[in-house]
Amino acid sequence: MPAIEIEYRRFHRDGLEVLGVDQQEDRARVAGFVKPFGLSFPLAIDQGALAQTYGVIAIPTSVFIDRSGIVRAVHIGAMDPAQMEADLKKIM
Repeated sequence: MPAIEIEYRRFHRDGLEVLGVDQQEDRARVAGFVKPFGLSFPLAIDQGALAQTYGVIAIPTSVFIDRSGIVRAVHIGAMDPAQMEADLKKIM
């Protein structure tokens, strides 16, 4: 999550939007996770519908969607900075 925050701050002015999605935990638990990392991108709590829509079968899963709403990359598991940068290039 800290690496995602770095890229969000770096590219947000260029149009990058990030939505963190937590699965089925309550807001207090999510807030407790967000605070130490100083995350500034929005987070939502999914009760299962969003994961189902995007075919999420493992956590973490990152879905890269371009400005036209087209999924350009899906990455399952933790990402290293090079992988994140490669996937960001597909949507920016």
